[in-house]
Parts: sequence; structure tokens; C-alpha cells
Amino acid sequence: MKSFLIVVLFLLFSSCNSLNAQGWLKNYDEENAHYFSKVIETEDNGYLALGPSQNIETNFSEIFLLKTDIDGNKQWSKNYGIPSVHLRSKNLLLTEDGGVLIMGIFAPVQGQSGQVYIIKTDINGVEEWNTQFSYPGSTSNTQNIIQTEDEGYILISTQENDNTWFMKFSSLGDQEWNYTLTENLTGVNSFLAEIQILEDGYLVSSRSKFAKLDLSGEEIWIRTLPELIFKTTSISENNFITISTPGDIYKVSKRDSNGEEIWNTTIEFNDPNIESVSTIDIIETEDSGFILGTTSNFIAPIFHRIGLTKINSLGEEEWNKNVGPDGLYTTSLHKDSFGNIIFSGRNVYDFPNLNAPIDPFIMKTDQEGTLYTSFIMGNVFKDENLDCNFDDGTENTLFNRLVQISGNQTFYGTTDEMGNYNINVDTGTYEVNVILPNLYWDTCDPQTVNITEFFTDTIINLAVQPIIECPWLTVDISTPFLRRCFENNYTVHYCNDGTTTAEDAYIEVNFDQFLEVQSSTLPWTSQIGNTYTFDVGTLDPTDCGNFNITTLVNCDSTVLGQTHCAQAHIFPDSICLPDAANWDGSSIAVEAECDGDSVHFIIRNIGDGNMASPLSYIIIEDEIMVHQDNFQLNSGESQMIPNGFSNGGSTYRIIAEQSEGHPGNSMPTAAIEGCGTTIFPFGFFNMFSQNDGEIFLSIDCQENIGSYDPNDKQAFPTGFGDEHFIWQNIDLEYLIRFQNTGTDTAFTVVIRDTISEHLDITSLQMGASSHNYTYTIDGEGVLKVRFDHILLPDSTTNLLGSNGFFKYKIKQEPDNSIGTMIYNEAAIYFDFNAPIITNETYHEVGEPFFGMTVSTDDLTTNNIKLNVFPNPFGAFTTFEIENLPAGETAFLLYDNVGRLVRKEVVGDDAQFQFYREGLAAGLYFYEFRQAGVSVASGKMVAE
Repeated sequence: MKSFLIVVLFLLFSSCNSLNAQGWLKNYDEENAHYFSKVIETEDNGYLALGPSQNIETNFSEIFLLKTDIDGNKQWSKNYGIPSVHLRSKNLLLTEDGGVLIMGIFAPVQGQSGQVYIIKTDINGVEEWNTQFSYPGSTSNTQNIIQTEDEGYILISTQENDNTWFMKFSSLGDQEWNYTLTENLTGVNSFLAEIQILEDGYLVSSRSKFAKLDLSGEEIWIRTLPELIFKTTSISENNFITISTPGDIYKVSKRDSNGEEIWNTTIEFNDPNIESVSTIDIIETEDSGFILGTTSNFIAPIFHRIGLTKINSLGEEEWNKNVGPDGLYTTSLHKDSFGNIIFSGRNVYDFPNLNAPIDPFIMKTDQEGTLYTSFIMGNVFKDENLDCNFDDGTENTLFNRLVQISGNQTFYGTTDEMGNYNINVDTGTYEVNVILPNLYWDTCDPQTVNITEFFTDTIINLAVQPIIECPWLTVDISTPFLRRCFENNYTVHYCNDGTTTAEDAYIEVNFDQFLEVQSSTLPWTSQIGNTYTFDVGTLDPTDCGNFNITTLVNCDSTVLGQTHCAQAHIFPDSICLPDAANWDGSSIAVEAECDGDSVHFIIRNIGDGNMASPLSYIIIEDEIMVHQDNFQLNSGESQMIPNGFSNGGSTYRIIAEQSEGHPGNSMPTAAIEGCGTTIFPFGFFNMFSQNDGEIFLSIDCQENIGSYDPNDKQAFPTGFGDEHFIWQNIDLEYLIRFQNTGTDTAFTVVIRDTISEHLDITSLQMGASSHNYTYTIDGEGVLKVRFDHILLPDSTTNLLGSNGFFKYKIKQEPDNSIGTMIYNEAAIYFDFNAPIITNETYHEVGEPFFGMTVSTDDLTTNNIKLNVFPNPFGAFTTFEIENLPAGETAFLLYDNVGRLVRKEVVGDDAQFQFYREGLAAGLYFYEFRQAGVSVASGKMVAE
């Protein structure tokens, strides 16, 4: 016999597995609703909780249903009653049509046996129909209900004569058949029966029997067990778990589909203070084990305690522990789709006091019962008098500030409109900080808190002090998509995150020549070519704003898949930070020009100082580095790359360095696509970052599209190759798009996005969006964005208006190691519907392109001409080479991630034939070398 030890509460919370999940406990102050009898997960990952309530006016019992979101926050509640009849809630389930079925008992007299009562509602709790079923004799306990493949239902009900009644009814509530397992065990305590669906029928259980029924409810066989069963639960592979109570112990047995025992284990409750123990339920875990939930009732003082026992797949007890505070009486246990355990019942706050208030509760833990019970809370405020103390009423609080709590684990939270934060934590020692938006602000010394007891609330106010008096203006521009030949909406979002007011602020927006501006919600004050100026007036600290610009993607002068860019620049754009001592005063800018069918690049020093030392630049054709060289310019000087690059449909890009100590985050880069042709490959333009690292500048480049897939996630830069290679320390931008493709207006949209551990969540910068939203960062790094009252029409009513988006920028963790994989996806919730999971974006930190430098000198020195045909090729291809200098030449072939796959020696002939010889289909890069120096390179495709 195995011992069940009542484990003290601190063992639960000091468990090394507390890193796995963060639980919560929510009490619901609902008038005349005192407990929940059942809780289940809904399709939107929220929860439905069922319980009894009391009608104040009639004094009759009713059924109470409450809906929460994934975090346990109440969304709505409903009461269901019958005049002059008492209703008792028993069970509920989600139906195949997206609704809810509620099962209960109705009786004329409170507490007496009655008949089965069924209520069918939609997912919002609106009643669609109800019905009642009578059994010869009275129903003492309705237990379970399941839905069958024909969208009908089977309910289980135990009767006053201890028989178990199974009844099948249709999706409209019409009775089809019933079956009774006769016990003749008068006086035996109540028990929980079960039913399991098979391909050819059903397995049913009662207090002492198993039976198999066909699809019409006819008995095929029946088996009597050697012992009385308290509860039966169906598990995988048509097996069962049964729980029996021989004496003062619980016996847990695994049984096959015939009721034969496979193994059993016994669990003893030997604490002398325990008066009784009730089994809540038993659930199957991902490792094929089981978790048994119990509620213990203690003699003195009078209180309840929840316990969990883990049993492995062989029936061996692994651990047991208490969960949550004393005073929780649990009547329901549920495993949600994430593997969490969801408890419900009633909470007696002051458990020794019999007259204490009682509220229903829902509690969520991981499968090891982890629950964080303490809170660190407080206010983030602007410390005007620099004394580090919060002077309520005289100092302004700060909205949407990120608070970081660091210890053995790191937790995050954001401040609300009143500047308040409230973060759920485990026991331990923590340092509490507010994350500053920029270098104009400082904080007082970090505050340390040591939480040694559970259910502790600690108040820590956090002062933010202005140290540089200056505006800090940020801007972002984006659109969910660019449909060719259609109107498209850009959103411009701007803020002042500085310490002082910005006077006469304005934004210049420049559009690609193929984007034709139709209108804007904020009138522009001037237009020069495709550059529009918008006055945004006076911006006080923390002020933000948005406006929309409608553009048309020209139909006649564009091709499908072409990239178009929009740039927003907010003024004043001065940065009030001291220059680095080692900065030479230079500032590099680059340009790309299309001249006929050739691309030219210009490098300029637009700074006030001369370059103190040479810097490097590279030129990339699609994903191949085709040129690399150094430059050194005095102030005001420029340099044109000496020759033009014959386009041939490629995307060309120049990336240059800035001098050490250069202020800001500029990375001079310019790209040009499709110069001199309308037939060119797509997908290379966003492979590398745009030059919009400065806070006052935003560049949005997207390919135009015909049709599109809504509800997705995009990452910029896209990265090189199938691996999506990016450099270390390159910032990432994420664009999340959503569309209401349902049949009615969406009132609320919520996006949950778990930030990768390889991204620095403290650097998060929220950007443009289609609609107003609020956001929070919860737990250990979950970004939650809420579009409340969005009133998003469905796509059949308003195609353009049914779309929405938001964008954010975030830095990598410093110096992520080469090979680090950064994954990201989001869940999109429309009202109470199941979430839509976006595609998964990914990047690998590494060399973002295959570098093949053609020459570090004048590219025209050797005047080499190279022709490859056919390309793409099948069995072989031919290279024609002109003006190749004398000497041994090597031909090298690389795959699309830069691995050398072939090396051959080229003869003196003007033609060189390359034979495929088993190479897989795909993109390859070739290079010709002489004396270790690359003299020509390119790419080819094996079909």
C-alpha cells in the first residue's frame, strides 16, 4: 500500500518545475452564485464554468453559466431558470455546431430528486431550445453527456434505485433509445459512471458493471466487476481508469475494453485530521500517465484542501502535492488543449469561519500543479521633483510602460491608463525595474523585494526621471497589403516619447512612383512630387496619433510581385545626445539609380566631418555579393561606383559602413529592382534590412499582390535563402495581418504572440496599426494586443474594411550565437471563436548571403564576358568565356547555402561544359578563380 503524504504548501512552490508555466486563481464575485460544478475549455481557449444560482425575486434555484477568456477574465454570464421550478446544474459540453449543451435536474422541491433537463445554447449563451426527459422513478444525479458522430447525444443519469440510465437523443432533443444498467444496490453512495464511443457501438459502465451496446443501444455483452466502482473515466485506446474505495484507501485501476484489470495502485489518506476525501477526477497526461485530483475535508480547523497525485503509465505513484490555498473546495477538474489543469469549485476565503463569504473560483496550473500566488504591484510615475517618491495628485503616471521583475525567473507587465502594474510572481528574491523608452530618462535605484510567503502582495512604486529635456519623436508606416490595381490603406503612427513638448511637428511621407495617393484622413499641407507633408502640431510627452493615407497601385506600369516602398520621416528629428568622442563627424548616405538597363550607385559623405579612415561597402546582386571595395570621403564629397551593373532582371543593393561612433542606428543601404525590364525575379528586395534604424524614420517595402491569404505573419528582413539567414544584432520587424472571414461583424480581436527568448522584449517598439488597440506584456514574455470595439465587418460585406493589421519592431538579444533559430507565430482570436494560428516565421543567425567578391578593383579591368546556356539546365550547360587571362582557372560550384559541391579545372578553350552528374534540382552559385582570386561569378538553376 502506497502512502499518500499531505505535503506542505511550500514544497509545491519551491518545485524546480515552476519554470514550466504560470498559473492563476480567479474568484468571481457573482451575486447568488456560490460555486462552479463544471468547467470546460472553449474553442477560443477561454473557459465556460457552470454552477447553481439563486433567483432573488422568486427564490428558486437556477443554472448559472460564466464565460472567461484564456486568462480567466470574465467576458459574460447568463442565468437560466423555470418559473416555480428548481434547476440544479450538473454538466455541460461544447457541441459540434459550435454551441453549448447544459445538463441539469429540475424538481418542484429544492434538494429533491427530479428529472433530466437539457438546455442548448449558442457559443454566446443564447438559448436555442430546451427539453426534459423522464425516467420511471426520479433522477438523483445527472452525471455525464457526450455527443455522438451523428450529432446526437447520450446522457448518463443515476436513479434513486441506484440503476444507471443511458439515453440517446437527437441534435434537436428528441429521444431515440435508452438503456439501463440495473444494480439493486440500495443505499450505496453515489458514483460516477462513464460511456465511451467505439466504431461499432458504445462501452458503458455503472457502479459494478461494464456493458457493450451497439449503435442502436442494444446490449451485446455485460460483465459484473468483483468490486464496487466509485468513478470510471475513459482513456485512450478504449481503455478505462476506475477508482474504488475499499475501506480508507483509494484503489486506482487501469482496465481494458472488457473491464479486465491491467494494473492497479492504492493511495492512502492517513492524515488523522482528514475527515473525508472526495475524488474530483482523473486525467491522462502526455506521457501516458495520470493525475488524480482530490479534495480533502479536515476536521479542525474546518477547511478544504486540493491535492494532486501523479501515477505513471505502469501504475506507479510518482508524486503528490497540495495545490492552491486552503479553503478551495473543488468539484471539477479539466485538462485544456495546452495540457494545463483547470480546477473549479467554491472558495471559502476565511476557512475557519463558517460564516465567511463564498465565491466560485477557477484555477489554472500546469500538470505539476504550479501556481504563482503572490503579486508585485505599484505605479510608474514621472518624478517631477526628482525625490524618488510618488506624490499622488502632483506627479503624472505613465501609461504602457514595461516593468521587468528579475530573479530566478523574469516576469513582465505593462502599466494601464492610470500607470498601475500588477504582476503575478512566485516566491523568491526579485529586482524590480521599469524599462526606459530612451536615454532621455533615468530611474531611481532598482528596488529589491524578497517574497518568502505565499499570497503576498507587495507594493513598489517606480520613479522615472527626465534627465535630458528634449522631444523624442518616433514614426512608423505600414499597410496590411498592396493589391495591384486596387486602393490600399497606409497607416502612419507617431509618438513623442521624449521629456518635453515638440512644437510644430510634421511628417513627410514619400511614396513609390507607382503608388498614387487618393486621399488621407489628415489633409496634407504640401506636395512635391510623390512627397506629402502632414502637420501634426504640438506633441506633448506621451502623445501619440495616427492617420491613414489611401493609395492606388498603378495597374498599367507595374507587374505582379513588384516591390513598392513608402517612407515616413517625422520632424523635428534632432537627437539631444552628446556625440561620441571617437566619431569623426562623417555621415554616409548611398543612392541607387537606374540608367537605361544599368544600375549605378553613389556614396556621399553628408556629414560635417571628413572620414578619418577608409570604410567598406558591398554590392549584392539578388543574394550574391558581386563587388566589395573601400572608400574614404571628405565632407560634401561623393563617389560613383565606376561602372554600371547590367541588370538582366536582378535586384541590386549597396550596403555601406558608417564611421565608428556615428550617432543613431543608420545602416546606409539602397536597392533597386527590375531596372530596364518588366520581367525579373521577385523576393530579393526585403531579404536585407532597409535603412530605417533611426527612430524618426520608417520605411515599409512590400510586394504587390493579386489575391492574398489573410491572418498571417510576416517578418522583415525576410533573410537569405531557405534558412532565412540574418546577421547578428539586426533588428526584426513583424507584421501581423488579420481578416474577418466569418459571416458577421467581429466586435473584439485579440492577438497573443509569445516572444522568442532570442529577442530582447525590453526593446519592443509598437508600430502602425489599422485600428486602435491596447497591449500588455504578461508573464515571461507574452505580447497580448486587444482591438476592443473594432466592429470589423465580414469580408462578404466589406472586403477592404474586413482587414486589419499591426506591426512592431524588436531587437535580437545581443550577439546571438551563430546558428541561433528565431521562431515566431501568433494566435488571432475573433470574439469567442477558435484562434487562428498564423504561419510560423523563422530566421537563422548566420551569414545572410553567399559572398562571392568578383573584384576589389575596377570591375572593367579584365573585361571578362561570360555567357551560360542553357540556364536553367538539364544534363549539362555550357559556359562561353571571353577575355579570360592566361593561367590555370578553377571552376567552383556552391549550393544555395554556400557549401562547395563541385570543383573542376577549366581548360584554355573559350568554352567549358559542365555536366550535372547527379546534382539535385535547385539554385546553385558558380565562381571562376585564378591564383585564388575570384574573376567571375554568377548563378544557375538545375531543373
